[in-house]
Amino acid sequence: MEERLSFRTHKSTLITTFSGVCGIPTVQVNVLIGNPNIDGKKWYDFGFKCNRCYRSFRLCDAFIDGEVEKGKSFYDMNVDELRCSKICGNKSITCVDSVICTGITNFKTQLKNKKIVHYKCLFKEETRNQQLLPLLPRVEGLEILKEGLL
Repeated sequence: MEERLSFRTHKSTLITTFSGVCGIPTVQVNVLIGNPNIDGKKWYDFGFKCNRCYRSFRLCDAFIDGEVEKGKSFYDMNVDELRCSKICGNKSITCVDSVICTGITNFKTQLKNKKIVHYKCLFKEETRNQQLLPLLPRVEGLEILKEGLL
């Protein structure tokens, strides 16, 4: 069975026998986390962790409020609006969910590596002039489910 190039997990190989025997259709859906304002517009697997404290990033309260219609949905915002300063203003500096993509010090080499970390995890001497960003999820594979519903 051919694997869809976007996933490369070989799930289709593992479930072929199961699906063939029981007749239950299967599909692979992947949840990614990121922000279009992060360099290269790279998205990471859900569960991606801070490069400083190694704790998972959480979805911020403003994102959750938008999804339960208590605020504006992040998916309805322009890319320029997807910044903590535009969404929450000054209180985003104290938000535990704010992330920043900046150079953090590698203690072995003493060089700065560009990484995504919680804003609260930055050391005093590290660059803070970058924009604070909220992370939001993106679901891949839903189009495959839609194909099966037609």
